[in-house]
Amino acid sequence: MARKFPKANVPRQHVISKGNHAHLLDLIKRGFFAHQKGELDKAGSIYDQILKIQPNYFDALQLKAALKIQLGLFAEAITLFDRALRINERNSALWFNRGMAFEGLNDESQAIKCYEAAISISPDYLDAIKRKEELLAKS
Repeated sequence: MARKFPKANVPRQHVISKGNHAHLLDLIKRGFFAHQKGELDKAGSIYDQILKIQPNYFDALQLKAALKIQLGLFAEAITLFDRALRINERNSALWFNRGMAFEGLNDESQAIKCYEAAISISPDYLDAIKRKEELLAKS
């Protein structure tokens, strides 16, 4: 039986970088809504369009990484989270979701490090605290 993973924490609001034009904003909105409706192929295609135009578009990176977790493509998700973290390393949700991807690869030590990073940024991040405690209890 395949291991079931929860949905990654997809942000409800986006931080739109200065200088992005209306086309990218429209695309990210369309991708986000497709993602929320479960239209993962459509969302992934839209995120790819955005990243072809602007390879370091933060929202597209984090949303595509979250989508990769949902598809069970954990190594690809980590690569995307790493790119997003180079843009904003103080984003606790990125660290949390990166930890989930490491859990998907059964790398619990790296997952714990990610959850610790999320907690250091947001000390009240209950999901990160819970995941860390659950993993530590298993070891």
